[in-house]
Amino acid sequence: METTHEGSPVRRHVISGALIIVALLLTIAALLKESATAHRSAILIDFYPVERNESGEYRFTRPTAHILIPPLSSDAVLLSFRTYSPSPLPERRLTLRLDERTSVSLTSGPLPRRLMFVLSPTGAGTGQLLTLETTPARVSPDSRLLGIFTDTITLHALNPQTWQQLALIALAPVMALFLLLVMRSGILAGACGAGIVAGMGLWGRTIAWSAMIGIGAALVFDRMLHNGRGTPWLSQINSALHRLAPPDIVVGSLTFVWISVVGWGSLALHHRYATGAYDLGLFDQWLWLISRGLPPYSTGVGVHLLGDHAAVLLYPLAVLYLVAPDVRVLLIVQSLAVGIGGLILYRIGCMRGSAWMGALVAGAYLIHPSTHNMALFHFHPDALAATAVLVILWGIEQRNPAVIGAAAIAVCAAKENFAITTGWLGAWLFVRGERRWGSALILGSLAWFSLAAFLIQPAHNGQPQSVFAVRFAHYGATPRDIILTILQRPDLLILDLLQPENLRYLTLVLAPIGMLPFLSPSRAVLAIPALALNMLSNYDAQRALVFHYDALTVALLSYAGLDAAIAIQHRLRELRLSLLACTLCLTLGTTWTASAVPLRIQDAWFPPVRDGELSFVRRYVLAQIPRDSAVSASQALHPHLTHRRQAFVFPNPFVPVNYVHPAGAPQPPSVEFIVHDIHGMGSATANREQELLRELERRGLFVPVMRIGAIVLMKRTDAPLPDFCFGTEWHNVVCRPNM
Repeated sequence: METTHEGSPVRRHVISGALIIVALLLTIAALLKESATAHRSAILIDFYPVERNESGEYRFTRPTAHILIPPLSSDAVLLSFRTYSPSPLPERRLTLRLDERTSVSLTSGPLPRRLMFVLSPTGAGTGQLLTLETTPARVSPDSRLLGIFTDTITLHALNPQTWQQLALIALAPVMALFLLLVMRSGILAGACGAGIVAGMGLWGRTIAWSAMIGIGAALVFDRMLHNGRGTPWLSQINSALHRLAPPDIVVGSLTFVWISVVGWGSLALHHRYATGAYDLGLFDQWLWLISRGLPPYSTGVGVHLLGDHAAVLLYPLAVLYLVAPDVRVLLIVQSLAVGIGGLILYRIGCMRGSAWMGALVAGAYLIHPSTHNMALFHFHPDALAATAVLVILWGIEQRNPAVIGAAAIAVCAAKENFAITTGWLGAWLFVRGERRWGSALILGSLAWFSLAAFLIQPAHNGQPQSVFAVRFAHYGATPRDIILTILQRPDLLILDLLQPENLRYLTLVLAPIGMLPFLSPSRAVLAIPALALNMLSNYDAQRALVFHYDALTVALLSYAGLDAAIAIQHRLRELRLSLLACTLCLTLGTTWTASAVPLRIQDAWFPPVRDGELSFVRRYVLAQIPRDSAVSASQALHPHLTHRRQAFVFPNPFVPVNYVHPAGAPQPPSVEFIVHDIHGMGSATANREQELLRELERRGLFVPVMRIGAIVLMKRTDAPLPDFCFGTEWHNVVCRPNM
């Protein structure tokens, strides 16, 4: 008699109920997001702080002020505000310009006047900008330069369609659930479909309904197969979901939630201009250039891709930009890759006969502060390499040399110094008796590191060694000297490793893994090269746990922690007791490290309100720059302008800063637009860069075309000057039309 393994009805309904609750929560989040979009306020720029008198609240503008109307989901909006020039201020002319095109002048006198503007459409693009200009005035003892008096500034949608749009978002997951149930795909598949469509609602009603239509098309295709020559594959998926074991459900749900939360957070940070040139802008430009068949020379840092970290992995990765040339694709791929790393740890636990321990350590790996900080810090191949390292370990458990070799190639292709870790893995295998695999890894890793560090990088960065060798300059001036010091003075290395800051760093890394790697020293030693590179570097950021430098370290230590957890289970011979003990260690360690390390997830999900407003202003300014124009931009703006051949980080190319190899550029630098934003800068840097902008303007090389708050957009002058005047040779005597 044939038995079924589809799971008990109780478990099936519990899981389905949980999934429907998740779908409901996602739908509520999507509704709140859409509602916030429909009720945005006008953004006031260059207004003085709110003041109060017996009549209520009011604000003075500066002599030039702006009101930005963000994109709203309505056909038109009504902007209204009251304004006048109260006594003793003189009567003045007020000029209003909409998007620097439409201009209206009127008199602002002692009598209040309500101004009303019907603006249409604002549902797409970057919004509209209303500029208010008047003659500056002063009133003793107030030393401020005052513009006009304003109050009751309101923004109302005309012919709002909010309820219809909210209804469409709420209806999409309901329709998906209804379709899947009607087509007899099963309650579990129906709940999954509703959750997916609800999640798509966060991206907007169009994406949600596209997902729902896709499910409908799949159902039709499924029914055609069922009535013809095949079996209903959606029903097979439903049956497979029924057969999932509890650890499968736990780790699958955790991974899905982690990818959703962290992936959305990384997109939100980029949307709010919380990413920067170093390093998201660099990788985005490299990939865009490769996908267009152009030399991958980053004008952000002034170096060829191979002269930086010899990250040849980016060449196949650039295929993504042939399909979707968008930096957000990189952020999504990074989140997916890290999430898959957790699943691989779980599979290793299953292969070792302890699925629950695998699920526990996979969760610890994903929740490790360093892991999600890495996934939220721009994009780096390190995240992909960490997952590839876990694939190597999975291949070792499976005794699959093809998997080991392919994953090792991917790790080495991500960064030249990762070859040290793969070589160490080879030595570990060699000692354990796998001499053929170990020898292959050792020789291959050594060959690639030598080729990359001593030939490829120097040939592409204009320097005799890697640009990062300076981080170990206290051990020698060149990689060869550094290696000799390591071999000849191990005592010096040991003393440095035992410095208090290094011991604290080691504790912070190990604590979220419950210190379990100490119970599995034979596997914990795999992390020695990755740990040593961070602990011996003179670059403190490598020990901060908020960047990408701990990618391989945390992956390898998590593997050792899994081995230790399984050993504890075997020693105690009681799953619940061992799970409880390990969970307690992991929870306490994660809590301690999280309290000692800044968490990027907080910035991603709980941003200051001002950041959201500022992002609209930045987006409006950047929209004025033509797509193919050469540009020099502030660090935070750079990743939004890198799909062009020349995208410099200001003050480059005028004053070289962190610019590695100017002579290697495929074409002479020549800038058409400068966009500068002092938000987030130190005062010394801001003052220095603003003085350079004034000097470029005094020389007649660039003219300001837009100033909105602390953001200025300047355009190359029409003066008949050589191209080099708008690059590194701007101070040349022939580049002075105004002098």
